[in-house]
Amino acid sequence: MKVTINGEEYNFKQGFSVDQLLLELKIDAEKIAFEQNLAIVPLSEYKNTTINEGDNIEIVQFMGGG
Repeated sequence: MKVTINGEEYNFKQGFSVDQLLLELKIDAEKIAFEQNLAIVPLSEYKNTTINEGDNIEIVQFMGGG
């Protein structure tokens, strides 16, 4: 299954959730904003939201500093 993440194409197995994707990518779910096909996915829905063929995903990581 092909999905685009932050402009780069990735191939994954089918039928997994946002939580599982973030584990695969080694990204801390607490420190990001997740957008799937132009819709923000709330942290509370990461387990219930399925990644699908052709999805366009944007992951923005929060940074500290000044």
